[in-house]
Amino acid sequence: MSQMKDLQHDHLVRFYGACVEPPHCCLLTEYCPRGSLQDILENDQMKLDGVFRISLINDVVRGMSYLHCSEIRSHGNLKSTNCLVDSRFVLKIADFGLHELRGPARPFEPDSDEDSNTYAYWRTAKLV
Repeated sequence: MSQMKDLQHDHLVRFYGACVEPPHCCLLTEYCPRGSLQDILENDQMKLDGVFRISLINDVVRGMSYLHCSEIRSHGNLKSTNCLVDSRFVLKIADFGLHELRGPARPFEPDSDEDSNTYAYWRTAKLV
């Protein structure tokens, strides 16, 4: 947790602390009011021009570059729902580190309807 608290970068969501009292685990992180990259991409009212898209891609690259050079070294679960956008439309990577708090890892099964942790599962459930 000390490593997480020491990480500071413009393109990483700031970690403030955690409450790890069983049976619940809660992380306190920076709030990003614009939501996730997934939310922005699905918003039909928001038109994304080429410059804005390149800016978001650049933010991901900068955040991942910093993360891979840090003591954390890896994200482990990067997806559009883990990329958050702050009030200034700066993309910040979230949900990195502290893998021990996430529970046992399960193998990735792309076509499985049983994995309720995936965006595809909930998107399908919402459409049905």
